Amino acid sequence: MHILISYPIQMATEESKRLLVFIFCVIIFGASFVFCLFGFRNNNWIHATNGTHLYQRGLNVDCQSLIDAPRTLSCKGWENLEADPYNGSFGVFVQPDIGWTLSRFLAWFCFVAPLLFLFVSVVVCCSLDAEKALLQGKYLRTVGIIAAVTVVLNLVLILLISLWKRHVVYPIFREPTNEVEIGIGFAFIQFSIIGFGLCFVGLILLLSPTIGPLLKMLPCIKSSHNLVPSTIES
Repeated sequence: MHILISYPIQMATEESKRLLVFIFCVIIFGASFVFCLFGFRNNNWIHATNGTHLYQRGLNVDCQSLIDAPRTLSCKGWENLEADPYNGSFGVFVQPDIGWTLSRFLAWFCFVAPLLFLFVSVVVCCSLDAEKALLQGKYLRTVGIIAAVTVVLNLVLILLISLWKRHVVYPIFREPTNEVEIGIGFAFIQFSIIGFGLCFVGLILLLSPTIGPLLKMLPCIKSSHNLVPSTIES
């Protein structure tokens, strides 16, 4: 009799824990989306400064201003950029190249990911049947693949921006003068580090009950698993 009573209690406790995990996922993905949204719209992905003037490059526009006078900030789209901002005092100006176009594409894809998984978290939080279908059923592989692809693309985005920072590809100005400093702006950190870092934590929580079954779906693990019975029989 004691076993019969304790079993439903144990089941209820497990469901409560899963529900709590999914609620945390909703909060984390929501915060991730907000950080990614502000990071994507912020123009300070990479900046150049000489102590008095500031030049910023985002994913859509370039901006320039006086450091001590933020209201002087003026921005122009990539198709209308000045050929020689600040009269060449910052160095040789470089127009956004194909690398920046690729970065904008990657950022768009990564920007959608937190919103997508926020929706998934809300759905599985509200419905046990949806949890079984999405995280235990035939859609698990799709969810796992999308999660893996978005993480890899964000790592590629980080790699691209890091290469620009290290002047493998010059970010805004080539051969900058000695007093000009070029660095990564807060928008990049806000988007790819904080925003997508939260998204990664949310993915681990969301997929934690199904990481084992998800790994078993990988071809390399599948093939090695299928070889075990034949080896025993021989």
